[in-house]
Amino acid sequence: SPEAARRAVHEAGVAGRAAVACLNGPTSVVISGEWAAISAAVKRLPPGTKVTRVAATHADHSPAMAQLAPALAARAAELYRRHRPRLAELCPVRRLPEITR
Repeated sequence: SPEAARRAVHEAGVAGRAAVACLNGPTSVVISGEWAAISAAVKRLPPGTKVTRVAATHADHSPAMAQLAPALAARAAELYRRHRPRLAELCPVRRLPEITR
């Protein structure tokens, strides 16, 4: 559960190096961060908790990514200025894309 994952991160003393990154459902939670911090948190999850490790090149949605936010925002703004999206919005009635011309 999200509560158990948050408690595990807190009890492991790894907040700031690991965090509950995503709630995929009531029983599906992602903990993201430094490998050692995640391992420490996982050891404090309730017995029987299913854990699946996912290899990744970076810790999406973890506190470690916060330092990259300004650079990513600047790059996204630059790309937006150079290549404005053509898909303006989704039609709320038909759920079809409305293309700008």
